[in-house]
Amino acid sequence: LFILLVSLCVSCGRKQHTIFNFDHKETIKINKLDLPVVRGLKAQRQQQNVYLTWHPVIINPQDTPFTSLNVIGYNVYRLTKRHLVPKKSLNKSPIKTPFYIDTKAKNQKSFYCYLVRGVFELNQQQALGPVSHVVCTVKL
Repeated sequence: LFILLVSLCVSCGRKQHTIFNFDHKETIKINKLDLPVVRGLKAQRQQQNVYLTWHPVIINPQDTPFTSLNVIGYNVYRLTKRHLVPKKSLNKSPIKTPFYIDTKAKNQKSFYCYLVRGVFELNQQQALGPVSHVVCTVKL
């Protein structure tokens, strides 16, 4: 009786644990190099804006090992002054169209460099594709 009373007091206030985890989602290891890359990136400066265009990503089932791969959109990045890729893209959510207008490129005496990454959905998870080649504007 004493052991039962002590075990009840010791377990009070502790979170109960279960050995089964039914909420666990299976994670899939994705090699970003298996995802399609954005091609044909071009940058054109007009006055205070930079117009970026690229070829839309078309998924060919024979070219990818994934069966349920969909294109959600694209993320655009402007490289920093030290030519590093920032962690955050210029757009807040993936762009659906294969073009982007950077209206914040105000300094006409500077040049800007950009790259684009595809955003994909694979088994209800988002994945970023490999980076495109880097394009830069010329100084005016």
